Amino acid sequence: MNSRFALFLSILFHPIFVNLLSFYALIRLFPYLDYVLSAPARLFYLGFVFTSTAIVPVVYIFFMKWFGQIKSVMLHSGDERRGPYMLTAAMYLLNFYLFQRLHSPALINAFLLASASVVVGMLVINHFNKISIHMASFGLLTAVISAAAQAGSADVRLFLIPVILAAGITASARLWLNAHTPQQLLSGFALGFCLMYFIL
Repeated sequence: MNSRFALFLSILFHPIFVNLLSFYALIRLFPYLDYVLSAPARLFYLGFVFTSTAIVPVVYIFFMKWFGQIKSVMLHSGDERRGPYMLTAAMYLLNFYLFQRLHSPALINAFLLASASVVVGMLVINHFNKISIHMASFGLLTAVISAAAQAGSADVRLFLIPVILAAGITASARLWLNAHTPQQLLSGFALGFCLMYFIL
């Protein structure tokens, strides 16, 4: 694996895309949500959550780069990650509050609360050690699929196998780029999986 391909994989499986896939999996793998949400409602939830928790933080990161507050949009250092983490956690919590007021399905609110908890957890750990947000996102996705299997709502084997393979490939890419140690990758995955699985 060369550095360009490793960087391509890091971008392809960036947390903003994996988290969107996690939310989509939640909606489609739990029949209750698939039943109670119309197609326009699914698009609304997906669009709103993606815009507020992914697009807004990305725009903020590019503004930070524009004004020279960070060296790279890849956020290599822990100090550079603090602001985007805080904003992302705040957006998840805002969504949780708004969707509760809209009487959204409990599973969606639980997903938002778990996602906020993961980001807050990473923010706290970030003070002591760098942790992989790529792997935390894959932990989230794996937990959503596993929770769907536990609920007996779907045969998730066709979903789980490619997700585990993609997580392994992404972890290898992050190691190749010297972005993380194996411990940071494993701890990121464990954090994302445990919080999402137990809150769901």
